[in-house]
Amino acid sequence: MSKILLDKTIFIDFFNSDSSARSIIKKIIDKELKASVSPITLYDLWKMESFDRKYEISTTAILKFIEVATLSISAAKSAANLISKLNLVDADKDIYLSSLIAATAKERNESICTRNIDTYNKFDIEIFDY
Repeated sequence: MSKILLDKTIFIDFFNSDSSARSIIKKIIDKELKASVSPITLYDLWKMESFDRKYEISTTAILKFIEVATLSISAAKSAANLISKLNLVDADKDIYLSSLIAATAKERNESICTRNIDTYNKFDIEIFDY
């Protein structure tokens, strides 16, 4: 198992030349840090308007060093339970994707590597801030 599950913020920050994000990706590539990523995160990245061919090539290269953390049935159920406890009204649709990622990380006993701390704190998940 991996130590951290990456959310989209680390990829975005990596593309924007953020030194902390670049340091983490370097550690992953150098096999100093084990990481995983949810296909939900990849979906979220690929649908971004700014995600162009350059980002696609870079992300695809990075993915060779990252484990895929698939969504299980039990994690999907857990995500639904997490969302129902929040009693959301007209919530941003990203919260639903984040709940699936959080539930996957919990099930895999991983921290979420993110700068989206406010969102993930709603799910009582360990954060790996960078």
